[in-house]
Amino acid sequence: MLKSKLCKSIFLTLSLASSLLILSCGSSNVVSEKPLWANVDTLDAAYPRASYIARTASGESAATALALAESELVSHFAHTVVVNTDASDYKSMTNGAYSSKQEINKEVSIRSAMDLFAVHKTNPWYDKTSRLYYACAYIDRAEAWSLYRPHVVSSQQSFLSYYDKAEKEVDAFKKIKILHSCEESAENFNSDLEFVRLLSPSALDEFASGRKKLAGMKEQMSSARLAASMKVAVKDDEGNRISRTVSGLLSGEGYYLSDRGYEYLVNVVVEKNFERHKDGEDTIIVSEPGLTITVSNGSEELFSYNKSFPRISGFSEGFVNKKLYAALESELNDSFMKEFKAALE
Repeated sequence: MLKSKLCKSIFLTLSLASSLLILSCGSSNVVSEKPLWANVDTLDAAYPRASYIARTASGESAATALALAESELVSHFAHTVVVNTDASDYKSMTNGAYSSKQEINKEVSIRSAMDLFAVHKTNPWYDKTSRLYYACAYIDRAEAWSLYRPHVVSSQQSFLSYYDKAEKEVDAFKKIKILHSCEESAENFNSDLEFVRLLSPSALDEFASGRKKLAGMKEQMSSARLAASMKVAVKDDEGNRISRTVSGLLSGEGYYLSDRGYEYLVNVVVEKNFERHKDGEDTIIVSEPGLTITVSNGSEELFSYNKSFPRISGFSEGFVNKKLYAALESELNDSFMKEFKAALE
């Protein structure tokens, strides 16, 4: 993710540097004749869509028109764009005469993390009828793609290095863990592909293999979970309460449970740790409960879950058991799958 953003930020910095240069001299390089790009109906004649991505905007100053043209181009790539154009008038007196100048402070934030690069801008054109300046910002698709392609190639390689490793792994749990570790690179690659789709759609064919595997991520994960068949065995379980809870949590995440032909044993140990203390004629039962769950493949322990609970006391074993199992069920529902998932990430 950081690598992807860094690469795009470098391109954006170069773009903004060129933008500032244009902004500084834009007002002195105004086009006299109305250009084709100044009208939306003839914009394609100036910059054909097959080769360019172009947007036009107008403003009360050349600098404003240039800034808004860039923001129009940005909005083509991202749905959520924040453009703040603050105009401040500064008046001063020179030789007894007042003069004013306007400063434009522009901030463009692309919340989808898609930053633009290789942006070019035309010299503004002033329309005397509307008293507005017009400007066009555009990207040459071929030029931009030649700059961006090495990044996408690297992004695909990073994703495939994880995915191919997961495909070769025969242990279902280990496969799931590798697929989880692949998620960040998959997200980056998918984001890059969306950028390519807007920039140069025909270039997507080069990444057909990676796109196919990216689309198969969920199916791979589901298949791995089904292959990770488990048997839940609980020691000291009253009314199968803990067995039902653990089994329900696992099956709810797509894991297959079976008492025969299973790959993994989920071993659950309930520790009641009862103590009995005399209080006159009465007997107080005290429990310091504990719960341990291990998941193993017969030769290797893959996951361990351990919990201790506050002391529970009462005058009958039934009362203490009721409180004890309620506490165990509550904790399992709250934390078991969180820790189980975290161990696989």
